[in-house]
Amino acid sequence: QNGLDNSGIRSMDPVPERWGDGWFYSDEDQERTIEILQVMTKYINMLSSKGVDNILMLELMNEPWVFGDMSIVRDFYVKAIPMVRQINGTLPILVCDAFRHEEWHWLLRRKGFDFRNVYMDTHLYHAFNPSDVASDNPHDDMMKQIIHNDMACGYGSLLRYKTCSSLPTMTGEWSLAIDDCMGFLTGSTSSANQFQDFGQCKNIAKRSNDNQWKELVTDFAKRQRSVFEKELGWVFWAWKVDGSASKDISAKYWSYSMAVDEGFFPRDLNKETGLRTACDHPVDMSDIILPAPTSP
Repeated sequence: QNGLDNSGIRSMDPVPERWGDGWFYSDEDQERTIEILQVMTKYINMLSSKGVDNILMLELMNEPWVFGDMSIVRDFYVKAIPMVRQINGTLPILVCDAFRHEEWHWLLRRKGFDFRNVYMDTHLYHAFNPSDVASDNPHDDMMKQIIHNDMACGYGSLLRYKTCSSLPTMTGEWSLAIDDCMGFLTGSTSSANQFQDFGQCKNIAKRSNDNQWKELVTDFAKRQRSVFEKELGWVFWAWKVDGSASKDISAKYWSYSMAVDEGFFPRDLNKETGLRTACDHPVDMSDIILPAPTSP
């Protein structure tokens, strides 16, 4: 559905805008997707009958290609929802916005869209766009982190807009990374590889034992959760990563359990204080000791 390696089939098309076309314009693939969703729903019913109660909802499609025609995705949702409802009429359903935030308020006004017990999934990262990740010296690295801390609070208005104009919105993917340095993060083929080397990865090791960096990342985590929890909540990218990935110096920004060990998250979220007010003020620059700027 998006041509990236995480979709199951990697696109080798040299034109990224076409990567999702295989699914978007294949009636057969869309019908097969609905059949798979029906099988998954039956499996959820079976687990429920055995007392398993930790499945919160079923997502119909993860990250349809951002450059695709969203009316096609919307029509797929319209077809898929009643097919799932036939098997489980009370299972909450999640639909993904495909990183397209503006048009869902009118796309969902199509006659026949079932809003009942349906929710919106959005993914808010700070780790992929060049404007997010580009920096090549310790001063700019830290300034970039400070900017992202403040930017995280700005996402609150986006989430509120989505909830009020389309569907109650949850942040179904996010991380603590402000760069794309984690191994295999940006694709494992030359055609599906977004990575550009701006120098953003060369200073990461210097941050690991720096208390000021730890405080900034902890604040970043708190600010993001502050806005997410004012809507439908959040799901972090991963609870854990495998043994090989855990050795990556960036793993603690993507693995929740490793982030807890680093102190970025409290071990008991229910005992945390100050979350609701984390975004009341921007980062206090008077408390920050920036590394010296690097001459051009």
